[in-house]
Amino acid sequence: METVDIALKQLKIGHEIRQPGEPVPEARFFRRRKALYNQGHLKAVPFEELTADQRLFLAEKLGKMEPQHVGGGMYELPDGTRVRGKEAAQQAIEKGAE
Repeated sequence: METVDIALKQLKIGHEIRQPGEPVPEARFFRRRKALYNQGHLKAVPFEELTADQRLFLAEKLGKMEPQHVGGGMYELPDGTRVRGKEAAQQAIEKGAE
């Protein structure tokens, strides 16, 4: 059964702010994901339990989960971190998805 991370508190992710109850698909890229669970910032919820609004929001965010070019050969990952080079950014995305 696939789970989705849901924000329990307001979170700043990159340039966006997630409100409580909104899906956070970028969480799989976070290095300190376990700490966010322990501090009550995230909760894993089975996909089947998501509301229609949450599923729509999740689909929209998953469609935008590509590295964004920010200039100077730097790319910003969905979690807000920056890496140099398009190939390195794609590898980081694929590694985080595993």
